[in-house]
Amino acid sequence: MLITVLLIAQIIGFIYLYVHIYIIKRKQSDIIKQQSDRKSNEISARDQEKYIYRLRNEYEMLYDKIQKLDHKIECIVKNQISENSKVILGNNKTEQETYQMIYLPFPDREGFFWQKDLLEQINHNISAYVMKLDKRDNKLATFKFLYDSKKVMPAIAGYDIYLEPVCELIELTKQGSKIEQVGDDGELILEGNKWRVNPVKKLKIKIV
Repeated sequence: MLITVLLIAQIIGFIYLYVHIYIIKRKQSDIIKQQSDRKSNEISARDQEKYIYRLRNEYEMLYDKIQKLDHKIECIVKNQISENSKVILGNNKTEQETYQMIYLPFPDREGFFWQKDLLEQINHNISAYVMKLDKRDNKLATFKFLYDSKKVMPAIAGYDIYLEPVCELIELTKQGSKIEQVGDDGELILEGNKWRVNPVKKLKIKIV
């Protein structure tokens, strides 16, 4: 909103400059016309030069003010962008401090992941799901499928083994090649050495 207001102010400043330039040119034209049409009251060459010189000074002063205004607006916009960037970076830092991303293989057929199989770094040959662990409550987490992983096609081929234990299959298209999420992430609860899916908050997906 602030940037929009500043840009409008800048546009108004330029319009004011151009209008003033137009007025100056009109005044110069009037002087020439008065000199030719009213010889009895013509303005002396010296007076005309003085008048044009004064108008030129006014123009230069106005142009200088516009340039300073433009620079000031540019500085304000840059500062605002910088502040917004700091807010975004601060939010990202807070996100990293609050949550931890953990990578999971395919689940057990009973609808859970073994604690011992959790990885802090993705393994493209093993990882099929990713879990978002809340550090403030390390017994509760959300999870979703790694939709661009190497495990997509094996998961689709064996969806009853690799997906259905922890996912709710909303749609199944024959010859489907993609897994898409429907709605929010699923929820996992730590039970001893197992991360078990909340049966009422399974990950909703469709194969298309």
